[in-house]
Amino acid sequence: MHLGLCRTRTIAERAAAEKLEQLGINSTQTFIEATTNITFNEQAEIWLKACANRKKRPLEQTTLDTRRYALDKWMYPFFGDKLLANIHNAAMKEFVNHIADLSPATIRDYVNIAKSVVASARDAEGKVLFQREWDDEFLDAPEIDEQKQPTVDREEMEAILRESQEPYLTLYSLLAVVVRCGPEKHSVSTFAPSIPTSELWTLSRKPSAASFRTT
Repeated sequence: MHLGLCRTRTIAERAAAEKLEQLGINSTQTFIEATTNITFNEQAEIWLKACANRKKRPLEQTTLDTRRYALDKWMYPFFGDKLLANIHNAAMKEFVNHIADLSPATIRDYVNIAKSVVASARDAEGKVLFQREWDDEFLDAPEIDEQKQPTVDREEMEAILRESQEPYLTLYSLLAVVVRCGPEKHSVSTFAPSIPTSELWTLSRKPSAASFRTT
C-alpha cells in the first residue's frame, strides 16, 4: 500500500488509517464479520425461538410449524454450517436456484425467512451484526402472479347445497350468505330452507364491520 511521502510519522499513521478505512480493512463491520462465528443454523434456532416468545405479535403455532418445516427441509441442508458472515447475495441466489422447483410464492417466502435469520443477529445493544443490501434483481426470484379469488354463481352454489350432507350443509349455507352479502340483510333460508330455524343465521353487514346473529 503506497502512501506517498509523509513529512512525519503522525501524518503517515493518519494516512495509513484513512487508506485502510477506504479499503474496508479497518472498518467495524469488517471486524465484526471476521470475528463472529455464528452459523446460519445456530442463528435460525435463536430467531425461531424469538418469534415464538416476543411480546409484540408473536407468531402462532401453525406459522411456527411452517417455519420449522422450511428450515429443516430446505435451509439447514443447503446452508449447513455456513457462517452468517458468508451469506451475501451470491449465497442467497444459489439458494433461490436450489428451490427453483417450488412455487413462486413459496420461494419468496423461504427467501424472506433466510433474510430474516441473517438480519436477526444483533449485538448486546440491539445493532444488526450483518447488514445486507439484498439485490432482488440479482437474486432473480420468480414473480408471483396475481391470484384470483375462486368464484361461484347462484346456480353453482345451489347445486353445492343440494349435494351437501350435514354438517357441511350448514357450513356451505353460511358461506353462501357471505359470498352474496350486500348492504341489506341476507338469510340462510334463502339458500337452504330445510335447515332448522334454530340453526339459521343472518348476516348484518355494516360499513365498519360484519356481525352474525341467530334468528
